[in-house]
Amino acid sequence: EQPTRNPLVGELSSAHTMTGPGAQKKVGPNDKCPCDSGQKANKCCQAGAAAAPTHTPMQGPKGQVLPGNAEELWNMAKDADRAGEFTKAAHFYTMAIDVVVKGMPRDQHGKASDADLVKYNKSSDGKLAKLLSDRSNVYLRQGNIEDAVEDAQTCTRADPANEKGHLRVAVALEAAGAALQLQLEACEAGLAACPESEVLVNRKWRLKKAIAEQPESVRAREQKDSSEPSIEETRRGADDASDPLRGMAA
Repeated sequence: EQPTRNPLVGELSSAHTMTGPGAQKKVGPNDKCPCDSGQKANKCCQAGAAAAPTHTPMQGPKGQVLPGNAEELWNMAKDADRAGEFTKAAHFYTMAIDVVVKGMPRDQHGKASDADLVKYNKSSDGKLAKLLSDRSNVYLRQGNIEDAVEDAQTCTRADPANEKGHLRVAVALEAAGAALQLQLEACEAGLAACPESEVLVNRKWRLKKAIAEQPESVRAREQKDSSEPSIEETRRGADDASDPLRGMAA
């Protein structure tokens, strides 16, 4: 069984954040919950994640009941972020996301469709994309690069015109040490949706200059790698009966 992935990218669950992104030790059911409730994890957030895709109110560090309102949870996440408490911030961002996406349909892999992401983002007045963007930034600052990339990409799926989301993708890919060609393609995708973005334009031309200065062998290899389908694209092709390459993908 694969580990729980980010909400909307993998299963919609807060169990991922209970391990403390980037932490060395996994939080067990009898360990203290990292949200600072003072309770064991299996009596607090792990219990809420196992029972439903949204959290139930729980006791905070001073005995207060944590809200079930996405806006209030978002503000708590921002406060934790500003205080440098990144594990707690990621946890509160996840709680807020859980509230916003409650009831969202998912496929057999636990993934939400682009159409549903756009729908739920609209119904939340744009909160979903902004929450994903903010949590991506927290993950990046923790050094949890893979999840930072995934949240940023999911943000742009929920709101294709979200300039900050496209910038988050570009920055996270750079932090991941992704091929310059892949970073350039991400910038160009962002500019296709946000043609007036000066920051994406500047990053695009900086990347083009860097690519031009690469040795020919490196440039050719990166272009080849970027043209090959990703694992996710291959898996989706195997599941799509209408895909002419289904037999190859499967």
